[in-house]
Amino acid sequence: MPLRAPLFLLSPLLVALLAAGSPIAALTYPADPLQALAQYNQLKVALRAESDIPAPNLAAADQSLRGKAVEICGRFQSMLTWQEGEQTTHLLLLQTPEGVSITLTSSEPLVGIRLDEPVRVLASLPADYTGSEFCLHGILRESDFPPAPPPPATAAAPPTPPPTPTGSVKPSPTGPPSPTVAVWGGLTATPETAPANPELPDVGMPQEGINKWKAWVTKHNSRLTDLQLELTVRWIIAYSAIHGIDHRLSFAMIRAESDFRPLCRSSAGALGMTQIMHNELEDLGCSNPWNVQQNIRAGLGELSEDLRRFSDRSNYDQCILGLACYNAGPGAVKKYGGVPPYKETQRYVVKVSKQFSELVKAGYP
Repeated sequence: MPLRAPLFLLSPLLVALLAAGSPIAALTYPADPLQALAQYNQLKVALRAESDIPAPNLAAADQSLRGKAVEICGRFQSMLTWQEGEQTTHLLLLQTPEGVSITLTSSEPLVGIRLDEPVRVLASLPADYTGSEFCLHGILRESDFPPAPPPPATAAAPPTPPPTPTGSVKPSPTGPPSPTVAVWGGLTATPETAPANPELPDVGMPQEGINKWKAWVTKHNSRLTDLQLELTVRWIIAYSAIHGIDHRLSFAMIRAESDFRPLCRSSAGALGMTQIMHNELEDLGCSNPWNVQQNIRAGLGELSEDLRRFSDRSNYDQCILGLACYNAGPGAVKKYGGVPPYKETQRYVVKVSKQFSELVKAGYP
């Protein structure tokens, strides 16, 4: 398949940080939990941080961890400052739930985090360093981590239908809900009824960058109002960060799926902007596919799950195979050991990956 355009899943800012080989300079915890979660997830993806490291390996600063980034859960027990000449180093002692004490270093003080507060940290052991201190890169309060979705409530058994008379036709099963009016997170988002100053999610991107994305989206769906564009762009960026996806890939995927039409419905029964199949709505926590915020959240959650299936592969393979799963299903990708030989899926993978590559090369924020 002629997929030669290079793909990048890391944001330019995070690539620059990684290339520098040093901790993030600013360690002030964001006031907005959504922004804190978005920054943490973006950094975790960029660092390729490994989770669930065995406690003995952490305690011994095992050689296998050298040059790698890891995610560690625990509570800070102390925060000290070490002065050596003109160089100031901040030492932080983190205790894991297993009782392992980890020493972390930072060139900047940690602001906004209390001692004994449950946190997750992203840290690494430099490859060329023989000590046992981890270098601190990022932090997230456990209270700002999204809780696991509650199990679906067990529905009461429907009443037994009366027996069908011989020779009559059985009623057809209920199909996908019919589109009526798109819901915009409680806002009608029409010029006549839109609030003057709606509360918009903070995604940590300057308005200039938001406006650039709005201009790009409106080229594909000029019927969206300015508020609808604003909400769509912010939700895509926010849920991409939460699910650990480069939002440029998310924009490319949604353009291919629906051209940002909230009431889009395919002949196969795929619904809404991200084209969720009707039989997947409940599993993805989407009660109304015409609710744009729910649809974006659910669709990007599914794409993230498809990408994670290939987290052990290169960025390129992960992207291509994840997109193939989103279009054809993971069963088809497993069956054929790669992109299935379906013309629709092959065209889809080429279209989305090419658009993603073009957005990266064009410098979209």
